[in-house]
Amino acid sequence: MNIRDLTDKQKLLMSTKDRKSFGKSGVTYDEAEAGAVAKSEMELQGQLYSLLYRRGHRPRMQPTRKRSQIAPGMPDIAFEIHGLSVHWEVKLPGKNPTPQQYKCHRELAAAPNGAIVRVIRSYREGLDNLAEMSSVNKTLAIDG
Repeated sequence: MNIRDLTDKQKLLMSTKDRKSFGKSGVTYDEAEAGAVAKSEMELQGQLYSLLYRRGHRPRMQPTRKRSQIAPGMPDIAFEIHGLSVHWEVKLPGKNPTPQQYKCHRELAAAPNGAIVRVIRSYREGLDNLAEMSSVNKTLAIDG
């Protein structure tokens, strides 16, 4: 059997050492995408959108046009996880949200909205944040 014929789930059942012996063919899709560095904010948004969609979420990307009907400062990506509204503001490393975006983030996080708002600066950060929210919210759903 050829390593290229294996699914990501099958590759993850192998030890890291064994997968490394196959070079690039032993890398899972998520690992390959996490290693890719986005060259633009829009490219990173696309990577994060793809990540969420592959994980079963139905993310919504905010239009970036100046004449959009969306409130100024709204985060780039919105989705739900375990009944909670989550918003990701996508920025490249070293960049920060504008004052207008910070204001909108505070409003989304405050009552009555109670949304989770995060600034995500890399694919890896999005992947880690998604994993953290998934595990924490499963615990809350079970305990609550």
